[in-house]
Amino acid sequence: MNHLDQSLLKTWVIVAETLNLKAAAIQLHVTQSAVSHQLKRLQDWLGEPLYYRTTHGISPTPIGRHLLRIGKEINRLVDDAQALRDKTKTLLRGSLMIYASQTNAEMLLPRILGQFMRQYPDIRVSVLTMNSRQAWQRREEADVIFIENSEEVVEIPVNWVSSLLLNSRIVLLVPSSHPFAASSCRIPVAALVNENLLWREEGSGIREHVMHAMHAQGLFPSVHYQLSGMSAIRDAIHEGIGLGFVSAIVSVRQKEEKLVMREIDPVIQHTLSMLYRKHTSFALEAFLDCTRMIMGLMECAE
Repeated sequence: MNHLDQSLLKTWVIVAETLNLKAAAIQLHVTQSAVSHQLKRLQDWLGEPLYYRTTHGISPTPIGRHLLRIGKEINRLVDDAQALRDKTKTLLRGSLMIYASQTNAEMLLPRILGQFMRQYPDIRVSVLTMNSRQAWQRREEADVIFIENSEEVVEIPVNWVSSLLLNSRIVLLVPSSHPFAASSCRIPVAALVNENLLWREEGSGIREHVMHAMHAQGLFPSVHYQLSGMSAIRDAIHEGIGLGFVSAIVSVRQKEEKLVMREIDPVIQHTLSMLYRKHTSFALEAFLDCTRMIMGLMECAE
């Protein structure tokens, strides 16, 4: 062995400090024979004995004590390097491009970004909001995308990873003055064909799945009102223009107190997912860690 194996030096430091092979083995979580084998390799590399056996354990030789001092200094330098790496990650710089569907951008990202930007203030973050189809089609321009379940995402490319964030469902949003608002039963989608329905733009995951649910029952509604974004849908419903569909995770804010959510039949599942590049940068890895932490807190709060 021409080059020193640093792990052998680490073993020697522990043995020389404990002065006992058995105690060192316990501390290293290995067998005593494994410790002896490592010390033999180190002595073979050094060409000199490191210790003498005593009735109570071992006693380092003069050269063994000298190697102990060197080993402790190397361990200190390695610890300093690790601390520098951790500090670098904490004070991380870089940039992230995030694409997000409307529901993700409004309901999940603000909390995630709030935590992330407090923790990593030097990372530049750009967020573009679009529907799920657009986000998926333009994925090569982004570091991470937040989408809703969509027909567009059939097969994940090998250089991307998909992570489920939240399972929800699609609900009907109606004015409190509408007869549906007083119903405690699920509203059949067939009962909506004669209503003024407000649809999201093409490519919206919510629009796709409501349409498919209706088509499955032989219903083919025409699109008279098409609005881009959740806020536009809610504002139009608030003005009494019609009824719309939103994710069940959407909160009805104080200014929208005249709006009511109602369950629909059949239940239409609504999934929020995150897709990101497999080969991540430190900045992206930090963002993913923050996202997982926030989603974990949200699950615990439910």
